Amino acid sequence: MHKLLMKFILALVPLIAVWPAQADDVPVLNLELVCRGIAQQSGSPAQKGGPDLTLAQCIKSEQAVRE
Repeated sequence: MHKLLMKFILALVPLIAVWPAQADDVPVLNLELVCRGIAQQSGSPAQKGGPDLTLAQCIKSEQAVRE
């Protein structure tokens, strides 16, 4: 009986440890900060082959991915 109780307790401990870590919802990220950095580091439009990505284009593309 004692061994059965110990097995039950040992099986329950990992569940108790994980239970409070559950999220209620997917976090909302601030796309403007990330896209501002991407837009600042992208090549200038005059640069041949450069990824001239504007802030508005970046935000629009990221929002399309989230939907």
